[in-house]
Amino acid sequence: MLARTTAVALVLFLMPSLAFEVAPPLRAEIIMRPPPPVVVQVRPGVTVKYLALSPKTKARNAVILFAGGDGLLSLQPNGAIGTNLSGNFLVRSRDRFVQRNLFVAVVDTPNQVAINGNVRLSAQYARDMGHVIADVRARIADGGKVWLVGTSSGTISAASIAARLPQTTPPPRDDLRRPDGIILTSTQTTVVANLCGKTVFNAKLSAVNVPALVASHLGDTCKCSPPKTSVKVIAALTGAPDKKNMTFSGGLPRKSTDPCMAFTPHGFFGIEDKVVEAIADFIRKH
Repeated sequence: MLARTTAVALVLFLMPSLAFEVAPPLRAEIIMRPPPPVVVQVRPGVTVKYLALSPKTKARNAVILFAGGDGLLSLQPNGAIGTNLSGNFLVRSRDRFVQRNLFVAVVDTPNQVAINGNVRLSAQYARDMGHVIADVRARIADGGKVWLVGTSSGTISAASIAARLPQTTPPPRDDLRRPDGIILTSTQTTVVANLCGKTVFNAKLSAVNVPALVASHLGDTCKCSPPKTSVKVIAALTGAPDKKNMTFSGGLPRKSTDPCMAFTPHGFFGIEDKVVEAIADFIRKH
């Protein structure tokens, strides 16, 4: 018995990492056991899925997150994201919004088909997403607000939907389908051949009549979203009752040589918490 005890002690002494290793804390972007996606029938034969994430207490406000690229998340029945857009700034930061007491809808594309700028700008896409807005609104506190948050080419979606579904007085019958505000991050403002064929300026920005926040990283070198053009976006939002232009800097060294990828300043890599907090603060004030 003594020999066995000595042997065990010797093993623990020689291999302390096995005996006393402390598990590292979960990274902020890791979400435990995501729920199955919500499926919204938006018209005959067409559905839109979204990943619904709720804070512990019923949220007053909600954010619908629009990823960049072709927008396709390919949400799986177990809630997993089936494409590389899982690393997109908004998608990987989804739990950060939840931590700030916001209901979060990470939205996929209609019928899970990749989309381009023409689709994002279309009236049909706006009508489809209007049904998603209404579904999300039913899941938050009465009187709560639904905000559209886009990044990169996802900003085209947020801007176009808000322009095509403006708030009106008196409220129309489909008022629940209309967004209450928009957030544009790393806004796609510049046409670049074979890279970004449409921009937010193809949407009727003057028709947006809800509060708007435009956020850029000063180190963003993606040719589709030069940060200096954010002032032009603000200027074009002539109908917005309140609008704010915010710039950020710093972060972690980029992981990609492509400046338009997610783990670069274009995706606010390393300052996600700071940017999400600024977005949440803007929403809280409206």
